[in-house]
Amino acid sequence: ILLNNAKRKGVVVREGSPVTDVVEDGERVTGLRYTDADGNEREVSARFVIDASGNKSRLYSKVGGSRNYSEFFRSLALFGYFEGGKRLPAPVSGNILSVAFDSGWFWYIPLSDTLTSVGAVVRREDAEKIQGDREKALNALIAECPLISEYLANATRVTTGKYGELRVRKDYSYQQETYWRPGMILIGDAACFVDPVFSSGVHLATYSALLAARSINSVLAGDLDEKTALNEFEMRYRREYGVFYEFLVSFYQMNVNEESYFWQAKKVTQNQSTDIESFVELIGGVSSGETALTAADRIAARSAEFAAAVDQMASGDGDNMVPMFKSTVVKQAMQEAGQVQMKALLGEDAEPELPLFPGGLVTSPDGMKWLPHHPA
Repeated sequence: ILLNNAKRKGVVVREGSPVTDVVEDGERVTGLRYTDADGNEREVSARFVIDASGNKSRLYSKVGGSRNYSEFFRSLALFGYFEGGKRLPAPVSGNILSVAFDSGWFWYIPLSDTLTSVGAVVRREDAEKIQGDREKALNALIAECPLISEYLANATRVTTGKYGELRVRKDYSYQQETYWRPGMILIGDAACFVDPVFSSGVHLATYSALLAARSINSVLAGDLDEKTALNEFEMRYRREYGVFYEFLVSFYQMNVNEESYFWQAKKVTQNQSTDIESFVELIGGVSSGETALTAADRIAARSAEFAAAVDQMASGDGDNMVPMFKSTVVKQAMQEAGQVQMKALLGEDAEPELPLFPGGLVTSPDGMKWLPHHPA
């Protein structure tokens, strides 16, 4: 969908042309080397190279530093695609369904009226459950979860074409030490990824693309130097990553199927890898430009607030999402997106924007660039 939209906007897309390396001139990336559809080695020059190739990026290490994996969200996912699965009742028939079970949790994501992505997430300690025959492994996990079994009772797994493979993802919660170097930027999953439970990856990908575009526009227009513009990109993207990280920590702390070892292990206060403050400060030190993710008591309080909001939903009208959206973690996760939408709707009539960080930048009235902040 995103690639086709880029084509409609005039982007030249070359499929079947894998990138093999970057072209460097000293400290700066100045282009790419790739193999075209006919097998010929090619080289292309660019003012900026943007790596949007996802978690399997071949180039992320070219910006420098290492990819750091989270011990807290370190799990494995086994997933495939099914035709003819059951849907939630209207008007929420297209909604994503997340279901806890003893070994972990399932995602159930409608992709069309008939096609559904179905994945099981388990802890690394239970990796043996998805080793060997993937078909048998997924069927066994489905059998552990009555609701998913019900929804797939009359479904058939897709076994051909691009949806025909059963896939495994592991160690998928990570972030790169740095998101850019002169001439090169990582966006989306190439830079970082939290957890698939609330499909935050698409938001983070499109949001990081927006931030990167503003930075590049500002540099090409001669308004800002590259370091200033791209530091703003990285700080904002790390902050958003940190917000979602805390949001998902709060989610996993809820007492969902709490007798399950998987869910007990996901409670921050019982994580055995390190003391909670030092663990969260480690993550916060590279994923947030503010004081987020540094206080265990605040995370616990937000988790309780979030759980209470969900309980309020469950005990009342199941379609009433207001309690959850009033919780601190959800409001913070949606704050920046709301600001983007308000600026798009109101333009110069929107409330004046303040920098997110001391000495930081603000968005131009048209939303296309960064500007220095000049207090009134």
